[in-house]
Amino acid sequence: MSKYALSESFTAKNDKTPILRFGAGTTRFRVISDDFLECLSLFCKTQDGKGYSKIWEADDEQPDLPAGHAYEQGRKPKRVVLFKAITDEEPVKGQILVCNMDCTQQILDEANDQDGLTVCWMTAKRSGQGLQTTYRVKSEQSTAYDSSWMAIADELDFSEVMS
Repeated sequence: MSKYALSESFTAKNDKTPILRFGAGTTRFRVISDDFLECLSLFCKTQDGKGYSKIWEADDEQPDLPAGHAYEQGRKPKRVVLFKAITDEEPVKGQILVCNMDCTQQILDEANDQDGLTVCWMTAKRSGQGLQTTYRVKSEQSTAYDSSWMAIADELDFSEVMS
């Protein structure tokens, strides 16, 4: 059995939720913590017509929304996984990555091949747009873990994207 894997009860079709805030083209990133969190995500609308994705832990009940907010009708929550990471563009700024199941499996497969989730930089190449957006994740050679990343990871809180 792989060292890095999702729980058996956490399975889904290939959802289209992309890595959070990664733009078009190629983004180089590094997972800086072995911790990851299995979550659910569902789009919500506000009275003013705007919207956002509500994320909660997969084992929790679907949360209530504030007055004037509503979950998008007819949709089921998507399964997503949260990771703590940095990018080479901002190596001192931690970010929470929100990955769909396909992207998550690629990251975990690369981590298993490299013998660690935090041992190397990875590249996410984005293709397509909107619901047709896909990512291809590849790992690079293992490199030393910068001790400053541990403090960055400790400051990141998964609940930041669940509020």
